[in-house]
Amino acid sequence: MQYITFIRSIRSIWYKTRTNLLLVSFIISIFFIFLFLIVGFFTKKDLFTAATVLIATAALLYNIYINKNEKEKEASKFYLEKYIESSEIIRNILESDKSKRRVVWVSAAKIADKMHKLRNKITASADLDFLDVHLRWYMHSILDFLSNKSAFYFYGVDDAQDLDDAAKRCRINDGRVTSGWTPQLDILNINESQIKSILKLIDSVILEEAGYSFFDKDGNLSENVLQINNTSFPGLFRYIADLRSREVVYDNYEGCRILKKKAK
Repeated sequence: MQYITFIRSIRSIWYKTRTNLLLVSFIISIFFIFLFLIVGFFTKKDLFTAATVLIATAALLYNIYINKNEKEKEASKFYLEKYIESSEIIRNILESDKSKRRVVWVSAAKIADKMHKLRNKITASADLDFLDVHLRWYMHSILDFLSNKSAFYFYGVDDAQDLDDAAKRCRINDGRVTSGWTPQLDILNINESQIKSILKLIDSVILEEAGYSFFDKDGNLSENVLQINNTSFPGLFRYIADLRSREVVYDNYEGCRILKKKAK
């Protein structure tokens, strides 16, 4: 990977240097022609040489511009295709819910973070229009996925009796110590940061169509916005509100760390 990055850097430096040299040559040729026409400093032979260099340089610069434009279009199309593929991967792995829900969400969030960088590399006008169409479909797809998910789903404990039970059971063996060995820690609940990464993919469309963002000025999920949309995805709102009301503490009775309500 480092080798590929190095080669790309060398190519980029050479491309910029070559273009700059041609521009210098172009300017010098114009200057020579100016001196001949205005000052009469050079002979007609010099004028012919300068004009030839000027035409050749102009042709080369135009060819570079055309090639650069084509390469930018090809790159934009490539990143658009990869962006769409990545968004479909996220949707598929979230729906699969395997092998573990939390692991699935961690993977989906990582892919989403990469997609934010890909999006900035989609520059062609036609590609941006198609991206806009895709994002509108994707917004409805993600919101539809979240609409029927309960708070227990996000805690990773589908059979919980209530939120207290889910919060207690979502951190299995966290800090539990027994004689001779330490049990394997198994955290089940989904981090708020992972939910943020997924919602960030569709936030621009939400902002345009609904007039609000999922995020507050500090970049955190807005509890007020989630509450307004409580009927659309009640489970997500209940989970975020409940999770924020808790902290990880060691419970002597359980013998391990659990998510417990914060003292008021």
